[in-house]
Amino acid sequence: MQKVMGILLIFVASLLGLGAWMLPVYLDAVAPRVLRAVGAEGKPAAASADLLLVEGQQGPAWRINRALQQLPNSDEAYAASEEFLNGQIAAFMAEHPEDRLTGSVEAYGLQVMKMAPRPPELAADAGPMPFQRLLTQRDNREAVLALLQESRNQNVQQILQTRGMHGVRHFMPVASAAGAPLDSAILTTALLVQAGFIGPEFAREVATMAQLAMSGEGAAVSRMEAFYMSMLGAGQRLDWASLGAWARLARDPVTFMRATTLLRRSGERESLVFGVVMLSQRPDWLADYYEEFGDEAWADLEEVFPWGKQSLVYLLENQLPLYDGPAAQASGAEILPPDVEQVLVSFCANVRTMAIVVKILGLLLAGMLMAAGLKLLLTSRAEATSNSPGMAWMQNAVVGVILLLLVISFQEPQLFAQPVTEPGALFLEFELPAQVATVEGESMPNASIDQQTVLVLLIFFMMQLVIYIVCLMKLSTLKRAPVPAQTRITLLENEEPLFDLGLYVGLSGTVISLLMLAMGIVQASLVAAYASTLFGIIFVALLKILHVRPLKRKLILERS
Repeated sequence: MQKVMGILLIFVASLLGLGAWMLPVYLDAVAPRVLRAVGAEGKPAAASADLLLVEGQQGPAWRINRALQQLPNSDEAYAASEEFLNGQIAAFMAEHPEDRLTGSVEAYGLQVMKMAPRPPELAADAGPMPFQRLLTQRDNREAVLALLQESRNQNVQQILQTRGMHGVRHFMPVASAAGAPLDSAILTTALLVQAGFIGPEFAREVATMAQLAMSGEGAAVSRMEAFYMSMLGAGQRLDWASLGAWARLARDPVTFMRATTLLRRSGERESLVFGVVMLSQRPDWLADYYEEFGDEAWADLEEVFPWGKQSLVYLLENQLPLYDGPAAQASGAEILPPDVEQVLVSFCANVRTMAIVVKILGLLLAGMLMAAGLKLLLTSRAEATSNSPGMAWMQNAVVGVILLLLVISFQEPQLFAQPVTEPGALFLEFELPAQVATVEGESMPNASIDQQTVLVLLIFFMMQLVIYIVCLMKLSTLKRAPVPAQTRITLLENEEPLFDLGLYVGLSGTVISLLMLAMGIVQASLVAAYASTLFGIIFVALLKILHVRPLKRKLILERS
């Protein structure tokens, strides 16, 4: 009966461990099939672009379609919709060639274009026109200025006053022969405010910045220049409709500058950056994602982008990379029946934290049941029942913890891997004085306890916990040994090196960590290195004070 129970426990443990193993949720990554399932609840990127085209927003639709065309890999199902979208956009632009000047049928943009004395000419195969091309001509800028000067919007008037701003260092003054770039940026900002693309709060902040800049204070002028540099960069790349959508989604000057800096530095991925912002509607999340993962973020965004808004929002909101673990796990969906796979994926997508807890508890319980089953299968009844229930539970828990660590280390190698590239740094267009911190927002210094440090601390803690439990098991064996008290005292003294093992391991961990830090192999902080010795001291002190000393006292009393 004991053997049968052991086999049954091993079978149950195997099923439980396999189920936890196949659960597509990870501590520091998100499974692509989870994101694909999330995206299936909404519309793919091609469908979102098609909706923009129906609304007459051919500029944003064209840029999303361009981003899809530039993706290195594309599934057949998405490639078919992208090809259809490409044909739709081409037909729309052929029927409405005049809309390529604005990228939409928006009335105010069309009015600005019609009043320009020298409207730009576009090639037949060109896409929507970047808005700054309109303002390169002096006559066009003068016409736009005349239109804006009639505005009753006080924010617009405050912005126009910066045409006389003094103390600029990165632009030439508007009145000079080379003042066209600054003039174009000012007029573009005022047009966006007048057209309502820049919201009231955003516009009020820009107007306040303009008012301070007119005072001539160096920090205020630099702050205003930084914003105009971003506006000029966005206008050089986006048509009127796309520029308006870009400004509307930014919501405030700092977010606008961060997102536009990323747009400028993305190179050939400009359309991808614009498409991700348009679908997710969170340029701040995208900037945070790039700052967290650097250039490695591009591969994840390129893979997720065709799946649509829901997938992008999930990825950017959680600020997690795509899972790139062992091939067996990456293709694990092929092993499971479709219904089971759908249930697991939905569970991991909707309640990610709960799914992680279930996976960890499942692996722990699987290890404990496996240990209990092997003990029943390989030992006699007397040996199996020789330990107290509490000690047997601790032995099984040690096996469960070991199984958990093994599975995590194999399934999630990215937890232990060092980044190949440096995190992205979205500096604003040029270095600003320290006083500009009030505009960029207070930024906290990098925390000394980062992800690698927490992981190393956890490993050192678990090592000391395992040693502690092993020593308790040895003490339990000595306590019940069928020998006189004097002999047990001698055996207890013989085990002193084992009881000091936590100190040895702690010191070794500190030395090895310091060496690896000095050689640049790992990037964990000094906190992790010194914590190894600290854990060793604490666990050894607890062992000797709470367990070894009382047992030795008891044996001495028995001997006397």
